[in-house]
Amino acid sequence: MLSNISYNAVITNDPAQFQQECLEIIGSTIGAAHAYIFEHCHDTNTVCNTFEWAAIGMASHKEMFQEASSGSLSWWIDQLTQDKIICYSDIEQIPDERQKKLLQERSVKSILIVPLFVDRTYYGFIGFDNCKTHREWPDEDIEILRTTSRIIAWVIQRKKTEANLRIQTSAINAASDQILIIDDQGKIEFVNPAFETETGFTFEEVVGQPMMTIRSNTHDEGFYEDLWKTIRTGRHWYGEMTGVRKDGSIYTEDVSITPVKNEAGIIERYIAIKRNITEKKIYEQKLDHLAHHDVLTGLPNRLLFSDRLSKSLAQARRDDRLLAVMFLDLDRFKMINDTLGHNIGDKLLKQVAERLTGTLREVDTIARMGGDEFTLVIEGISRAQDAAIVAQRALDVFCQPFMVDGRELFVTASIGISMYPNDGADVETLVRNADTSMYRAKEQGRNTYHLFTESLNATVFERMVMEHSLRKALERDEFIVHYQPRVDIRSGSILGAEALVRWQHPEMGLVMPGQFIPLAEETGLIVPISEWVLDAACSQSKIWQDKNSPILDIAVNISARQFQKGDLVSAVKKALDRTELDPTCLHLELTESILMHNTDAAIDILNKLKDMGVKISIDDFGTGYSSLSYLKKFPVDAVKIDRSFIKDITTNPDDAAIAGAVIAMAHSLKLKVIAEGVETLEQLEFLKSINCDEMQGYFISRPVPAEEFHHLLWMQRYSPNMESLFVA
Repeated sequence: MLSNISYNAVITNDPAQFQQECLEIIGSTIGAAHAYIFEHCHDTNTVCNTFEWAAIGMASHKEMFQEASSGSLSWWIDQLTQDKIICYSDIEQIPDERQKKLLQERSVKSILIVPLFVDRTYYGFIGFDNCKTHREWPDEDIEILRTTSRIIAWVIQRKKTEANLRIQTSAINAASDQILIIDDQGKIEFVNPAFETETGFTFEEVVGQPMMTIRSNTHDEGFYEDLWKTIRTGRHWYGEMTGVRKDGSIYTEDVSITPVKNEAGIIERYIAIKRNITEKKIYEQKLDHLAHHDVLTGLPNRLLFSDRLSKSLAQARRDDRLLAVMFLDLDRFKMINDTLGHNIGDKLLKQVAERLTGTLREVDTIARMGGDEFTLVIEGISRAQDAAIVAQRALDVFCQPFMVDGRELFVTASIGISMYPNDGADVETLVRNADTSMYRAKEQGRNTYHLFTESLNATVFERMVMEHSLRKALERDEFIVHYQPRVDIRSGSILGAEALVRWQHPEMGLVMPGQFIPLAEETGLIVPISEWVLDAACSQSKIWQDKNSPILDIAVNISARQFQKGDLVSAVKKALDRTELDPTCLHLELTESILMHNTDAAIDILNKLKDMGVKISIDDFGTGYSSLSYLKKFPVDAVKIDRSFIKDITTNPDDAAIAGAVIAMAHSLKLKVIAEGVETLEQLEFLKSINCDEMQGYFISRPVPAEEFHHLLWMQRYSPNMESLFVA
């Protein structure tokens, strides 16, 4: 029986017929009344197929199969799914009343049921019963039937596997996407017909070949290294790739690659699914271009212009640079359209666009807003006159006539200019103000440019004059230094002074730093000016000490350019050596943004200065990064709370909280805290209450010339109660 069944299992092409024949062979061999097979359906957890054999003269038990499908055999199923055999020579011994009654109704006297298992998977059961006698089932018979059940289960498993495989193979072969199976060494094991159709390579040409033989040369090695690194670690990879056909032509494809692991979790192969998206990409690019460019000139349209201007504004804010927006309108263009026609007008506009584009740098933007209106964004400028130069260059392109269909056309333009941040900080405001300026240019006679405000027009000229004067100021010894006292917040004792430069212009009078320092920064003159201030402050401090004044800290502000130039340490050493000032009396003040420009280089410079004995403080603290994580990196002695937080410290809870947090943070790092811009007694009292160390501001004194500051020192020396300084 076993030999016969084993042979049939190997050669059968019809699993259903095989199961039916098995029941007849086994049932007749062991002398059973009935033999039956219930197949278990895993998807629905029900009986999905039944086979029955009945001995001659025995009625069918088909209705019992229906009971099994409805759940009446649940007790059997619970036992069988645990790989337990159900064997009773007398059904009266069955513990489940429902099952017992079901068998009694069919005159069953004894029963044997064996589960069908393969690789720990339950596929159903094979059962036998006797209706005439109470049959005993010897262990040898049970073992043989157990072996038989495994053969039947294997056939059922093979049937299901082959059915699934046929479905999967049909789906793969019918798929419009390319499907490749690649082994763990990167060699191709399988490709579907869609791959052959798309690439021109046949199945036989690529199977067994490395994947690299069918890849294009448009990606670098790093691209493929990252891809293989991803999938070899068991992760899914998805992206775009350039595919190559047998004839060498290339196309763009979406690619998805998934690792396939065995039961041990080891990757055995990879499945790649690829789809040609070349037409989709071309279509998307065309749509994108049409959506963002002017059809006539090919220039960016209003939508793309707004987007680029937004990005340029963000960059200008980060870099603290100026930015110009220009609105250009052709003069009397309507007359050309009305007299010569729109066709001539369109051709003229195309030539205008080409000429204007030729005057700009790659970083600048020119767009057509519609009609004869063009807009320009000029980035990275440091002064308003730079925008004026670009505007004049744009006007110059109209000096030569335009040749359109054999006609010589002369046309001019009017340009309005608005500047970020003076004339607006957003797209709408800057464009609107540039448009307004353009109409002012037309009012002034056309063929010219106009800055948004008269004051800005005047500023361009004034800045040119000031820059010339500033370059001569050092030679003419026009700079002076004023000193503002820094006092102990509790005792009122003067601890030091901040050196603040002023420009004593022969015609403009005393020029304050806000009027010339920005220009000095832009032109680079800030470096020699700063070095002059450093030297002058050290000299003055030494003079006061030689006059038996108290030993004071002299604080000097260091500009970004001076710090980044790289020779600050040498400039400080030179000033100290020349003046013979004790380095511990020199206090250098740097802003947070200077230190964060290049952290490693900044730390190196500060360490060298500290090694000399110079003190260092962070100026305008609270307006920049203000982070404990960076503050502890720098070898500083003090922080100065910016005056913007002091101004409303007694009325604004947020400012008060910020000041308190700065003081607590600084004290935790053993740093002194200096409050700037203290102007009232209320501010002073509040700062005392939150344990601020020092202060400076108009409440004590404005910055004053050296002679007046010396008088303050004299008052401190001879006044019995310095707290009188706090009552003015």
